[in-house]
Amino acid sequence: MKQQAKLQIQDNTLFVTGQIQFDTVMPLYQESQTLISLMKQIIIDLKNLEHCDSSGLALCTAWMRIAESQNKSLHFTNVPSFMQDLIRVYGLESVLPIQ
Repeated sequence: MKQQAKLQIQDNTLFVTGQIQFDTVMPLYQESQTLISLMKQIIIDLKNLEHCDSSGLALCTAWMRIAESQNKSLHFTNVPSFMQDLIRVYGLESVLPIQ
């Protein structure tokens, strides 16, 4: 059974767990807008992300736009290999700040 992604903040890190898909990405986007507004420097930890399709990449770029509009820095950490592959396929290596 697929586990819809969940978001949790701890020590200026936004942890993402579960799966991001086209049919679940909008609630995550809406929730993340509020959470990002509460953070100063934004680190998004993806180590517990189980799966994502291209909507996950769209969500990551949306997070970057939100952070930029609030003059905050944003970095992704612990990006799973399947997501790194998607980033390369879509040519987003220079767009998504991966640590």
